[in-house]
Amino acid sequence: MKTYSAAPDAHDVITRIGYDHHIELAGVKIAALFVFDDEETEPILKHQGYPAQALAKIVSLRDRALGMADAVIIVDRANWLILSQPQRNALIDHELTHLTRKLDNESGQPTYDVLHRPKLVMRQHDHQFGWFDEIAQRHGDASPEVRQAKQLMQSSGQLYFDFGSRYGSTTTPLNGSHIAQPERDTTHVWWQTEAGENFNGPRCDMPSACVEIGPPEGGKSEREQIEAQLGQASPEITGDGSGTALPPVDDSEQFAEGVAKAIGAHKKRGGAIDGRSERVKHRDSKRDGAH
Repeated sequence: MKTYSAAPDAHDVITRIGYDHHIELAGVKIAALFVFDDEETEPILKHQGYPAQALAKIVSLRDRALGMADAVIIVDRANWLILSQPQRNALIDHELTHLTRKLDNESGQPTYDVLHRPKLVMRQHDHQFGWFDEIAQRHGDASPEVRQAKQLMQSSGQLYFDFGSRYGSTTTPLNGSHIAQPERDTTHVWWQTEAGENFNGPRCDMPSACVEIGPPEGGKSEREQIEAQLGQASPEITGDGSGTALPPVDDSEQFAEGVAKAIGAHKKRGGAIDGRSERVKHRDSKRDGAH
């Protein structure tokens, strides 16, 4: 059964992140609430029918009159428990960004309700998509799914898809050509279940609900495995990120050709896209002139 409880640790994050990044919300009372199933350990929070990690809501005037806060952030407790501290910080920062002060049209000053409490409005996401994999597969570049994906890549690709820091100094963004690969990815990786249990094996055998993690001490990273296959030594990277690194590659133009197939691959792989192994293969094939 769905139930609620106070969320003091989430409230502590709200206070800290609000002070650091949302000074405009000073004076706004924001409560934190956990939602969970008292009989199950699975996430339960949804928004418009889709799973949600957290939700920000503005408290009504009636409830404010009863002494409640100005806004409340509802957090899915099951999900919260498996998040790292940086992930918790980012989640709360996201929800706080939804809350903005309502300003007077003429003076530009914050406004207040009849209870002299700050008026709030909800800020919408910078990007909001609703995609069907099968539409992208059937219509390709003509589909709204692929057109929106291309627009996002062109306008903010480096922000959302640049995973280069995982592979030295490469600046190539993740695109469809990296993940639309028919072969099974047998790279040996480590992953963690929702229950916090760690396993390892071929990436193609990793369940879609699991999260890939770094290798244990003494284990070879994916990059080391691939470079060993190619007979290359792993470049030495110093603590500040300097040192020998692979040359940057720019192949973002291939996004248009690869994204439709990528979405199809995403569907076949159970909804969990991880283009890291394919990314390295793509990089090496280009270097060898095979792409």
